[in-house]
Amino acid sequence: MGHSQEGTQELKELLHEGVFDGPKPVRLIKHLLNLSGLKADGRELVLDFFSGSATTAQAVMELNAADGGTRRFIMVQLPEACNEKKRATHDFATICDIGRARIRAVAAKIATQLNWALPPLNLHQNSAKKGGGY
Repeated sequence: MGHSQEGTQELKELLHEGVFDGPKPVRLIKHLLNLSGLKADGRELVLDFFSGSATTAQAVMELNAADGGTRRFIMVQLPEACNEKKRATHDFATICDIGRARIRAVAAKIATQLNWALPPLNLHQNSAKKGGGY
């Protein structure tokens, strides 16, 4: 179902090389979501409390694009600082910044592929509780 090298290549295509160490491959997460019985036509909600680079969000978005589904997701990630090298090279201060950038890039990619107008994305950062949800 894939390996971290595949996940790294996927993220590199969306953002930049080396922004996140060891991302999961999207096809692995899609496989797990399919095994879970997640339905395309329901109001399914996927919650990822350790979202990292937001691979789960990408998997949900791609499944919806493929079958017209209405699955939703909530990604939660503590605002852990990126290491200095990555911060200087890619301008991502926290892992949350990487996840938000990935979600935006995937949304734009899918919108282009399907010739859709891209609505505003609702990517909130919960700073009141020092969380990094998006």
